[in-house]
Amino acid sequence: MVHHFASLMMMAGCGTIYFFGIYSKELKVTFGYDQETLNLLSFSKELVVNIGIYAGLIAEVTPTWFVLLLGAAMNFSGYFMIWLAVTGKIAKPQIWQMCAYIYIAANSMCFINTGIVPACVKNFPESRGIIIGLLKGYIGLSAAIITQIYIAIYGVQDRRSIILLIGWLPAAITLVFLHTIRPIRISTENQQHSQNQNKNQLRMFFQFLYVSIGLALFLMAITLTQKSVLFLLAAQAATATVVTIEKPQEVIPSKQEDPASSSSQREQQELDIDMLIIFIATLFGLGSSFTATDNLAQIGEALGYKPQAINTFVSLHSIWNFFGRIFSGFASEILLMKYKIPRPLMLTLALILASFGYLFIVFPFPGSLYFASVIIGFTLELQLPLCVTIISELFGLKHYALLLNFSQLMSPLASYILSAKITGALYDKEAKKELARLGLQRVKGQPLNMHWNSVL
Repeated sequence: MVHHFASLMMMAGCGTIYFFGIYSKELKVTFGYDQETLNLLSFSKELVVNIGIYAGLIAEVTPTWFVLLLGAAMNFSGYFMIWLAVTGKIAKPQIWQMCAYIYIAANSMCFINTGIVPACVKNFPESRGIIIGLLKGYIGLSAAIITQIYIAIYGVQDRRSIILLIGWLPAAITLVFLHTIRPIRISTENQQHSQNQNKNQLRMFFQFLYVSIGLALFLMAITLTQKSVLFLLAAQAATATVVTIEKPQEVIPSKQEDPASSSSQREQQELDIDMLIIFIATLFGLGSSFTATDNLAQIGEALGYKPQAINTFVSLHSIWNFFGRIFSGFASEILLMKYKIPRPLMLTLALILASFGYLFIVFPFPGSLYFASVIIGFTLELQLPLCVTIISELFGLKHYALLLNFSQLMSPLASYILSAKITGALYDKEAKKELARLGLQRVKGQPLNMHWNSVL
């Protein structure tokens, strides 16, 4: 089905926020930022991604194509200004200006997500967990796909060009598929026909899943192979061609009565408590995961990993983002239907698993960051689809576009406290101690880095 294929293509292009771990090094070197400043820039990204409530408000009163068009415009304009600044084509921006550029660029993800997810959930209400898992999964896979395209076009050494690529490529994809994303309502003749359509939908979704898993495994194999084998440019171009080819499947949407509409009959006090619990889970869960993700490049550099290995960490994180989102969508649906295991319990288990990833960073050993990037990437994306699916079940779909963004208000606060203030300040403190041991002083405007042996 063209509608679903277009949705996956657009979601595969809108995960550009996960590239911050790659191009943040260029910002640090070009502008001489310390780690606290760099984490402040990262916070501006997390702020807009998680406070996209105005995207939901706009979606309430405008058609879907307009929301998607705004997202494409913001993506290109934000990253294009960052690229102009890094390449020296414009004067060095103030920190507040760079925050504004990143804020605008990251805005695109909110608008693309708000335009696509509610439309697809309304088209397939009986398979909402599966469809959300697939859509969110392709956001996680986005960084790995675009990384292969970037290597094929620009090569590994041209790191600044990736900023330009993530500016124009997702915007172009959005413009191509702009008018294909819309709610589709097809009435059914009888209950038996409706059940047959549901079975057909489920079968087609699993076909999409198999193709997607094959793509993810291929990307992981290429990523790990690139660590030790130098590919020719022609081979990289062939890889980029493979990862962008996906056969669309035919899925017949049906008009179903929303099973979550009964949630509107719950007591208001119970709903308030439910939202408060979601806020707390978002605060401590996603906040910690985003902090580790945004500092992945700096952690790798401090532990002595080479730039190619750091690119591998980011790609592995992205690929296991995909597996986490897919697992949370399909597995939660199966566990709920067959074994009556609630989604909030799965969310709790995801948070417990994430703690092991943080322990691999705190107590490092050779290769530990490979395990950490996989675990953190997997558990981060376990949380996101579970949260948004839980919201749709508790509060219904009438104002889902608004609630989808409102539910994530606590995450940027956690990211600011944990990343910009605590993690960044500790990093800079240890880096200054290392300089003092060497009898050096930091020159203003130069990047501030540290190595792991300085804290041992």
